[in-house]
Amino acid sequence: MLGGSRLKVTALSPLTGKKIDQYTLSSDADIAARNHILFAGANTAAPLLAWTDTGNKVLKVNIIGTKTVASFNTPADEAVEKIVLHAPNHVNSRPHFLVEYKTAVGHSAEVYHVDLKKNTVSKAYRLPELRSKGTFTTSTSDANVYFTRITEDQVAVFSSVSHGILGSWTLKHSLATAGAYPVHGVSEVAVKAGTASAVRCAVLYSNGQWVLHHNDELAWSRPEFLSGTVAAAWAGLPEEEALAQALEEESHRSLVSAYIHRVQRHVQDLKYVPSWAQSLPTRLLGSVFGKSKEADVNDVKLDTFGFHKLVIVATEKGRLAALDAGSRGKILWNLDLHQFAPAATFRNPSLKAHRGYVEVKDASLTGSLFINSTTGGLASAQITKIKAPVVSDDDKLVSFALVDGTLKGFMENEPSSEPVWSFSPSPGERIVGYTARPLKDPVASIGKVLGDRRVLYKYLNPNLVLITAVLDATRTASIYLLDSASGQLLHTMSHGGVDTSRPISSTISEHWFCYSLTTDAKSGASSRGYQLVVSDLYESPVPDDRGPLGAASNSSTVQPSGSTGDVITPYVLSQSYVIPAEVSHMTVTQTKQGITSRELLITVPSSNSIIGIPRHVIDPRRPIGREPNAQEKEEGLVSYSPAIQWDPRWHLTHKYEVIGLKDVITSESGIESTSLVFAYGLDIFGTRVAPSFAFDILGKGFNKISMLITVAALFVGVIFVAPLVRRKQINSLWTIP
Repeated sequence: MLGGSRLKVTALSPLTGKKIDQYTLSSDADIAARNHILFAGANTAAPLLAWTDTGNKVLKVNIIGTKTVASFNTPADEAVEKIVLHAPNHVNSRPHFLVEYKTAVGHSAEVYHVDLKKNTVSKAYRLPELRSKGTFTTSTSDANVYFTRITEDQVAVFSSVSHGILGSWTLKHSLATAGAYPVHGVSEVAVKAGTASAVRCAVLYSNGQWVLHHNDELAWSRPEFLSGTVAAAWAGLPEEEALAQALEEESHRSLVSAYIHRVQRHVQDLKYVPSWAQSLPTRLLGSVFGKSKEADVNDVKLDTFGFHKLVIVATEKGRLAALDAGSRGKILWNLDLHQFAPAATFRNPSLKAHRGYVEVKDASLTGSLFINSTTGGLASAQITKIKAPVVSDDDKLVSFALVDGTLKGFMENEPSSEPVWSFSPSPGERIVGYTARPLKDPVASIGKVLGDRRVLYKYLNPNLVLITAVLDATRTASIYLLDSASGQLLHTMSHGGVDTSRPISSTISEHWFCYSLTTDAKSGASSRGYQLVVSDLYESPVPDDRGPLGAASNSSTVQPSGSTGDVITPYVLSQSYVIPAEVSHMTVTQTKQGITSRELLITVPSSNSIIGIPRHVIDPRRPIGREPNAQEKEEGLVSYSPAIQWDPRWHLTHKYEVIGLKDVITSESGIESTSLVFAYGLDIFGTRVAPSFAFDILGKGFNKISMLITVAALFVGVIFVAPLVRRKQINSLWTIP
């Protein structure tokens, strides 16, 4: 226990648990915080209690069970920033321990011996300070104790008896540990005839990489820092981003200057022609035989299908990294945001991807950090001023903020702090979440073609935002659909008997939205458990009818009016389903043109899995209490069933478990059939899904060799047959009838 500047030690009987003895250790140093206590070990040959003063100038050690305190002065060469004590944890090992002193420029260590007969602690020897950061590890073999010193480029083994080096290895360079230094580690040492013949070290580096070294070789590396991911955003590959930046720069120049800049860029691109021609045979052979070379971390190229896409992730400790989604999440760059904002304390950073750079925001930051998505460095002021327009010049973006229980809409990138609208739920209700329709949500068709060739026109308002609110007293949940341009309420739904303490996840896409609820067992409802509610939005319930827009010759819900009271309310068709487990997050797949059927992606914490539900399974238009007629069968509708069971084929994670997911994000690929999926949290997971199957890409079973042989045979046949046909045609002209 801490009592001012004193430590109180209490001894208990392991048999009865009764107090045997209690005494207070006198400490001249002022112990002001818990981190001043360096070590308290009982499962060692010499149970120790060690602490230091506020300035790390005096080290004090007590052998637990005695009242004697040994004091030692720390090295005075450099100011000691941190002290770490390393001791063996085996009862049969020698009572030796090492004290590591970390400074701003390096580290040193001292080895101490404990005399159990005399109950004394003495300094055995000192290891010199190195002008590089590193760490120490402790290992044992029988009663012998060994200390391993690990730095950025070397591993050295020492005995606790003397300061002589038993073995030393120079670490080979690795991209995983480039620019980083060891922070913590464990090791195993093999000693033969007084010499360390082998060493194995598991080391955590400052860049978050967890690495296993076997002598001087890197056995494996694992990006353990990704377990703290709290935000993620999609970005283009370096080639794509660099070209986009160049085109944006040209668009802001004069005609002559832009033309000269483009010619210079094309001339510079000519230097890549030899390497492209050299790699062409390898690419062709790899395409034919299906054994294309996997891209290296430093040589990631923009592929034809658009599967190689960057995912920028931010961790709770302020690290930012770029992963290649097409190369099994290989890390392209990894940096510490504190190097750009030393005074910031990152807790929950958020990301927003722009063309060529990513914007980082955090509560501890004044303003934003703009990081170049290609290199990981600070983006230049010229690049940050050039933003790709996500909407047309005549439109404006509205951002949302939950202020004191009220959702308010603000004009984005405008200095005015006055909200353009505000929404408050019913009295007593509290808003637990809101979801807006994605800015990039392509729609292939403005209507749904029925089996009789009539059309139900979709309600395609791009300004939709879905708000969920709960009332704890009555165990009810309310769903509000708003137009974010005017703040007008378009639709509302209410559910009773809801467990308001559980999450209510929701998503919205195209002309439909979805949310999940947990029913309360105390409500007495006939159906208990978990519900999934899906709603479709149409302009009118009557096919071939535009509803209120029918009389207008130039109006559509795709481009609604922004004035208050002028927004057309939709016709809502809803249906609910009982699902086997609770849903924590949900989102919808995205494709390039929106032609492919959507798929609802949900995360299920009970099974630690991600499940993709096909859109036609949760279609609210499924006929109830009867079999579908011929026209409905032509649309792909099946009879309504109130319960949905997870099909094993829907599990995107297959046999793998993904734990502690915070969110799932999706992105389009280069082909229409495929959508990219990335989930992050304690685990990260990435995959590709094709809701309508891969209709625009050849399958792996396609026999390309047979196709090439057939084409070659036809080509050879044409070469030999063409002269014969030509000679026959000439002879027929000279034939006398």
